[in-house]
Amino acid sequence: MNQNNDFYFIRAYQKHTGNIVDTVRVNRFLFHQNADTLINVDSFYFDGSSHQFRIYKNKNQCQDGGYILYELDTLGIVFYTSLYWISSKRMITTNKNLNSLLEFTFFRILHHNSKYIIEHFIEPKKIVNPNQIF
Repeated sequence: MNQNNDFYFIRAYQKHTGNIVDTVRVNRFLFHQNADTLINVDSFYFDGSSHQFRIYKNKNQCQDGGYILYELDTLGIVFYTSLYWISSKRMITTNKNLNSLLEFTFFRILHHNSKYIIEHFIEPKKIVNPNQIF
């Protein structure tokens, strides 16, 4: 971990006392566990460099322990979301350039998830020729 930069996770979660958003300092980069299952890989260019994020889910998903991890090749886990609890976290940093990379990666993650949902769960609308209605 670069000593000149501070890294944090912004966490958003729900407890019986209400919704909580806080920030926790990252002391080391975190990576998936060997038992996690690779779901997908996405490559992209940012600021002249090639990057890749990988999506993992934990292999032994129990009802309340399932999660999905998004791991950037250079920084490790940059986004985490629980599959059961209302809980997620994403990485930020004090370094402006790295923060821009993290923000762009987060938007790639949102785009990837939106595209997946549309392709797999939302039935495409049928195009109807208005002349064929009556």
